[in-house]
Amino acid sequence: MGAQPMEKNGRIFDRRIGWALIILSGLFAMTYVASVSAGYLALFLLFPTALAGAVVSRVKFRFSDYPFVWPFLAYAGWGLVASLCGNGVATSLYHWRSDFIFITCWLLCLTFRLKPESRRWAILAYSAGMAFLAVSGIVQFVLIHWYPQANQWMVNSSIGVIHRFALLQDHGLRVHGPVNTMTYAEVMGLAGLVMIGLWPGRFWIGAALSAICLSALLASASRGAALGMAAGMLVLAATMVRRRWQSIWRAVLPLGAACGILLISPSVWGRLKTTFNPEQNMDRLVMWRVGLNLLRDHPLTGIGISQTRAAWPVYFHKEWKQYFPYQDIWSDVHNLYLQQAAERGLPGLVILLIVAGSMTWWCARTWRRRPPCPWKEFHAGIFAAIVGFWVMNITESAFQDVEVVMTVYFLLALAWTAEDTVEDTQAVK
Repeated sequence: MGAQPMEKNGRIFDRRIGWALIILSGLFAMTYVASVSAGYLALFLLFPTALAGAVVSRVKFRFSDYPFVWPFLAYAGWGLVASLCGNGVATSLYHWRSDFIFITCWLLCLTFRLKPESRRWAILAYSAGMAFLAVSGIVQFVLIHWYPQANQWMVNSSIGVIHRFALLQDHGLRVHGPVNTMTYAEVMGLAGLVMIGLWPGRFWIGAALSAICLSALLASASRGAALGMAAGMLVLAATMVRRRWQSIWRAVLPLGAACGILLISPSVWGRLKTTFNPEQNMDRLVMWRVGLNLLRDHPLTGIGISQTRAAWPVYFHKEWKQYFPYQDIWSDVHNLYLQQAAERGLPGLVILLIVAGSMTWWCARTWRRRPPCPWKEFHAGIFAAIVGFWVMNITESAFQDVEVVMTVYFLLALAWTAEDTVEDTQAVK
């Protein structure tokens, strides 16, 4: 799937459109995690630029050039059915538009095909963006533990930018996404697993980047994301066994650095230990029963996309009040599969499982088929990240979070268009 040749009469436009694609793909990669609004702006700019480049280059569109076309279309198609047949049709249709975020994956694939060098800039921008997010989270962790007065000053600041970087009091000692996705644990988990193998020939850079990302994940004390990280680490260990442990330090060093957070903060370790304790997870158990009850009453098409919030008082208001009297409304059952089953019915759940299975199977097959090369660990990292992503969704709904799923699509686009060439290997040097 190499880049399509440019026409001779389009060379001037080629240079301009090429730099535009490089800059925009880098901007897109770096900003969609830090700011959803900036990400949408980058996507808005990327869309006409990529299509214009495709027209000038006379690119022929083939389904085989883009990942998971039919599973994604089936997912969006059934989402429309569930929206029309469920409750609150207008609201469901409004939220149904998020099903089409997968188009970003196709746009990035088109961009990387038109200009393979844009992959380099995208990787560098992605690395810089993840490092910025992770370091910000670790700084917040340090402030809240050892310099709480500095955090309180930011909380009371009248300057909006400063105030947005403060940790809110209701998060306690957790660093859990106070600035949009500044330290979003799911994003940090994906980034940390991929960074382990992202920098071929520069072992310490990859190890350092993955270490700070995984440390930011643990600083957030997000149990679902930590569970996904553990699953991803098991996948990495399995891939290393197949390679006779030649790359064991790539995983051991980042994991060891991240686990240092557990020794520094007893509160983080204490929260993570409650992951499998039912008595300390009554809120999740109540939410899951809600999902099951919604599915029982609406097995075919569900209650409609994003209608869980509207069903809250009917299904579990009284039981929830027993455990959390301060929280009146909730819109998430904290389990993607139950959430999708409740809102889209059993067919919607089946289609979601097909999407998840397709991604996981393709990433595993890609890793196994690629010959030994500097990018082998990169594809192992993406395979681990995808497995971790679907595992973390057992206690999260990350597939419905724009900022998280766009990261997944970005990684898939990089993997789908990757070429094992010397030129690509120099991308990160």
